[in-house]
Amino acid sequence: MGKSKGIKKSRCIYLSEQALETLEQFKHESWNASAIISSALIRYYSVLERECPQLKKNEWLAICDVANALPKHTDSRQHDPARFLWASIEGAAEVDGLSEKWEIDGKELAYKIKAMSYVQQCAIIEVASLFWCAPGSDYSEMLAFAKANITEQVGQINAAKDHQP
Repeated sequence: MGKSKGIKKSRCIYLSEQALETLEQFKHESWNASAIISSALIRYYSVLERECPQLKKNEWLAICDVANALPKHTDSRQHDPARFLWASIEGAAEVDGLSEKWEIDGKELAYKIKAMSYVQQCAIIEVASLFWCAPGSDYSEMLAFAKANITEQVGQINAAKDHQP
């Protein structure tokens, strides 16, 4: 049996019931589950990259700090941590000193994220997940690896190097 063009490795993956139900909608005579999943992933990350909100460096670092304690994956739309990240940031700002640690307005950041589209919220969660996969420990390089969309700010605070998320 020949391999499709572009296939580098085969992997055994497990899908949630909701993912399987979605995949089953594409089932027809010539269906190829691997091609459907590959195409969906490529499109998903392309959309997220295009829709990634622009935030200040310290806001991204605060998000990555908070997201590190959240579940990284979801098994359904209802349990997606992207939908509730804003509440975790608001709580960390009120209780854990997030605003002071990263020199940001944590409540403002939480409300900003809450008002974003679901696609933008997903982009944020994916950036935070990739941040923790980045090699090294330089925050600027880690944010670049994660493809964070950073807004330039005059007199940007460089205190982030002194903090560990």
